[in-house]
Amino acid sequence: MNELKKKFCDECNDYYETELKEKDSIIDFKDESIKVNEKFFVCKNCGNEVYDEDCANDTLKNLSVKYYEIKHGMGLYDFKRVRNNYGLNQILFSKILNWGSSTVKRYESGVSLPDSSHISIYKILKSNPASIINFYQENKENLTFQEQEEIEKNIKEYLISNNEQNIIFDLLRSIYFSKEQTIFNGNTKFNPIKLLNLIIFFSNKYVLKTKLMKLLWYADFLMFKNEGKSISGISYVRLPYGPVPKSHDLLLGTMQSINAIRITEEESSNGYTRIIIEAQKEFDKKIFDGIEIQIIKHVNNFFNDFGSGQITDFSHKEKAWLETPENEDIPYSFAYTLRI
Repeated sequence: MNELKKKFCDECNDYYETELKEKDSIIDFKDESIKVNEKFFVCKNCGNEVYDEDCANDTLKNLSVKYYEIKHGMGLYDFKRVRNNYGLNQILFSKILNWGSSTVKRYESGVSLPDSSHISIYKILKSNPASIINFYQENKENLTFQEQEEIEKNIKEYLISNNEQNIIFDLLRSIYFSKEQTIFNGNTKFNPIKLLNLIIFFSNKYVLKTKLMKLLWYADFLMFKNEGKSISGISYVRLPYGPVPKSHDLLLGTMQSINAIRITEEESSNGYTRIIIEAQKEFDKKIFDGIEIQIIKHVNNFFNDFGSGQITDFSHKEKAWLETPENEDIPYSFAYTLRI
């Protein structure tokens, strides 16, 4: 420590050059004796300690943080580590938990420390990382479409890296599950097993990603048209290349992580990248009823000779795509206008 600063020394009764030093001290703070590293200035003229407000405030802050760690078993590094596990910035993390935008920043810097309710949430997330799905499900309506995509991608990567298959299914439920059966999920409770098997069926040999997205949409919407309910219970979004399942990249990444499908990329002759989906598991026919099987086969046969470009063009002529704003969920009520 060689920092020098002129300060007023009470012993010398004048301003003298001082030197910044540090030491480990044990200080009684509230009902604990706490060891902290103290910084302080020493008068170079008489050798006595000189009061410095910044050093005193730093010591008090360190005492508060240490005391908090002793009483709650968590501290600044834990707060940041919990958030970093999910690969989220402070703003997105606070939005998932429905906290103020600056709250997480204050906790991680030690400006303020979590109250009992917030510290309990940190402890839950630390001991059970998948529990963030519940918070995300509760508050995702307050997030933009782009924020939802980023959060879902990061959570998926973290959970997959920990090889927790059941947690991955919980993540899918958090995205597609709705407390109510509405016109946006086809009046059907989300069924992850049916959704995964729909993808396995349509990619039994192999299928390009763009075409697969449309096959899923037509199967669900045609089922709704005929029976007033969808097969999978998921919502679909209007994107430039046609209707696609909400969070479709996350969905496919999840299936690949549990070895249900294989995803490969190829450069085509015209310079475009082809994303190929190929099933790695057997289609389970038993989980579908007879009408659902008929619908699935009909959609597959109808579009059997369509390439990705053709089925995209076909979907662009549907009222569902023409009349739904971009990035908005497509109401299943458009099913009655389908052209198949």
